[in-house]
Amino acid sequence: MALVHMGVELYCDVLIPIWRGTCFAIHLFANGQVVAGSAGVDGYDYDGLLVPGRRVAATGRTAHYRVNRAARAHGLGSLEARPARPVSVPALGTLALHVLIRPALPPEYMLRAFSMRLLAGARFSCHYRLSRPELAARILGPGQLELALTRLLDPSCP
Repeated sequence: MALVHMGVELYCDVLIPIWRGTCFAIHLFANGQVVAGSAGVDGYDYDGLLVPGRRVAATGRTAHYRVNRAARAHGLGSLEARPARPVSVPALGTLALHVLIRPALPPEYMLRAFSMRLLAGARFSCHYRLSRPELAARILGPGQLELALTRLLDPSCP
């Protein structure tokens, strides 16, 4: 079976306030099954703002972010989540990304407020707004989306 080595990173497109305990959980599904090692969990243990253009979550690893008051007082700036750790997924069949945010944001808002970067292979990297029709976003519940990635693995897809 042919495999593609890939990861996904979630980016903030608007200024979003977060609170201690905010959590992003994302993972890949291939042919209806969770891709082993694809789960990404990013926990924010501080009150602050997510700044546009910054990575806020990624697949393939778990990370927790904490900012102490002294660092904030010295103008630390916005944190950025760690990069994705790519995993192998089947090159054929269906591929989807599940996104969960707690505390829950309205899914319609999530589509406007976030974008993703798809990393596949050594040379393929594309940035997409979650609201793009090719992603065929499906609302799974409060703060939960499923995004279809199958068409995006074609390098000719704009």
